[in-house]
Amino acid sequence: MQHANRKLIICLLVLIVAVAAAGLLVGRGVTSLPFAATGDDPGILITATDGLALPSIVSTDSNDPQSEGAESYLIIQTGSGSYQPLPLTTSGVYTFTEKATGETNVLHVTPQSMVMHSADCNTQDCVMQGKVTLDNRLFRPMGGLIVCLPHRLTLELVPADELGTQITLIPQVEVSP
Repeated sequence: MQHANRKLIICLLVLIVAVAAAGLLVGRGVTSLPFAATGDDPGILITATDGLALPSIVSTDSNDPQSEGAESYLIIQTGSGSYQPLPLTTSGVYTFTEKATGETNVLHVTPQSMVMHSADCNTQDCVMQGKVTLDNRLFRPMGGLIVCLPHRLTLELVPADELGTQITLIPQVEVSP
């Protein structure tokens, strides 16, 4: 059974990389938020409990008071693009709601962890992926990721000292003369 689960997780990771590469090939690329600055509509509404940062107020400035003392950051990617990393300085709940369909994911976070509490998709794979912590992320089959394929939502827990060191895969495209 574990071997089958491992195969499924590997297939999901390959699919995620393929979808990301396809997005780059057709020119969608990765955008930084706030989306309003680029004129794009992210198609997703993110709400948070008091004390948690929202993407529209996250600054890339290293002197941002919200990021002081953050042990970890949440990186959010949707079918529409990527958000700026959010500092996790307090415990709370993020709710991700797809504007067009009303599909919802509920994520519980602490300064050192995240877990998908609920989702209204049919598969519930994101809920069954379990808790990601700074301590277990290197040993989990999905690493620091929680992925909801039906809702096109990828969440990653990244330690503060590794922020900005993620590897971005850029597909090599051969152009024939």
